[in-house]
Amino acid sequence: MTTTIALITGANKGIRFETARQLGSQGVTVLADARDEERGRQAERALRDGGADAHFVQLDVTDATSVQPAAEWIEAEYGRLDILVNNAGTAGVTHRGGPPSQTSLDDMQAVYEINVFGVVARQLPRRPRPHAHPRRPDRTAAGPCAGRGCPRLGAVYAGGS
Repeated sequence: MTTTIALITGANKGIRFETARQLGSQGVTVLADARDEERGRQAERALRDGGADAHFVQLDVTDATSVQPAAEWIEAEYGRLDILVNNAGTAGVTHRGGPPSQTSLDDMQAVYEINVFGVVARQLPRRPRPHAHPRRPDRTAAGPCAGRGCPRLGAVYAGGS
């Protein structure tokens, strides 16, 4: 039986880490992405300690030069990507926790760079591209279980390709 391969961007914390943990507990090989190598290695160890087949992948979705090496490594190591949870993001860069009225324009631009352009303009789904959604071949399955439905994890999200 072939193992399912999942890449989760920003998998070193929060809901992204929990998604990695749950997928790993179901036998999925988890490629845990983080910008910071130390945090990524910590997440990898924690996932492995929990029984997951987890591997750290250094990738910064805001840096196009880091996307290609990561994609090439995934292609060389696994030959495919079955699930992409492209969910790296931030709520703030320099001014965290304050009211929106105190957020600088520079901080807003940095948040958009990470949360919008990092996910859309430098998409990893194209390199290597996860399997197409079975009912919508024009879409990339980017959620848990990649368009196959996953009752234990909830709904599937299929983003436009």
